[in-house]
Amino acid sequence: MLNRRQSGQALVGVLVVTVLIFLLAGGVAIGVTSLLARMRTTGSDITNDFAVQSAVAAAASASQTSACAPGKPSFFKFAQPSASPQSGFCAGLDNVPSTPLTSKDLAPWSSHCSATDLTAGFPGSTRFWIVFGARWLGLNTSANVYRVPVSNSTPCNPGISIGNPVCPGANNPAGGYPIALSCSVPTNLSTDHLYLVIRNMADQPTQAFFISSTASSIGTSGGMLYTTVTPTGLPPPADYEEAVFYLPSTAAQLKLLYEARLP
Repeated sequence: MLNRRQSGQALVGVLVVTVLIFLLAGGVAIGVTSLLARMRTTGSDITNDFAVQSAVAAAASASQTSACAPGKPSFFKFAQPSASPQSGFCAGLDNVPSTPLTSKDLAPWSSHCSATDLTAGFPGSTRFWIVFGARWLGLNTSANVYRVPVSNSTPCNPGISIGNPVCPGANNPAGGYPIALSCSVPTNLSTDHLYLVIRNMADQPTQAFFISSTASSIGTSGGMLYTTVTPTGLPPPADYEEAVFYLPSTAAQLKLLYEARLP
């Protein structure tokens, strides 16, 4: 007969196997070591971990559909057995090269605006892709990259004209929507800078993820890059999980590039 400690260890073992099977069935492989690190000793910790991994699995399932690429569709996620289904959101980009995903800390927020200078961030690049998620508050939210004259070194200041966005796509997020932008590097930036300008009453996000390419054309060889914001059913601030996925054009295996609690 197992004692209490042995019973607890056996339970954790079963939970680990169950979660791994669940995730692998959804096309996402997560290492046992990282999963064990999240499972500590208390029942609440294990329950919370189930909620987080369930959110990642739901996001992974949604990200394997091409519907994420042209817009920001919602998908249902059953957060807890006793909870009503909640909506997660995804946004994606197609024809993205399989180059490394890099993160960048965004400029500090001032008057609910953050303006991050990207001019030196992509030397020699012709295209770049940006994904991130945030808790969006207020009616005047916006996020895009702008070509700003060097003389206007403070794009967040009221009255400063920052022109038209460089990256096509929706500029007015709402709720828990993630952002996915595909951008071409403008020519002749000698007198201009590129700024990622975000306005949000929540003063979020604090980081964004980038992929860049020096190729003149990606063609159809690129894969799909997705970002998701998924409810966990847990109380704030752990109520949403953010993830970034990549699906190569020549492989069926979805890659989980990043996953963490939404700030």
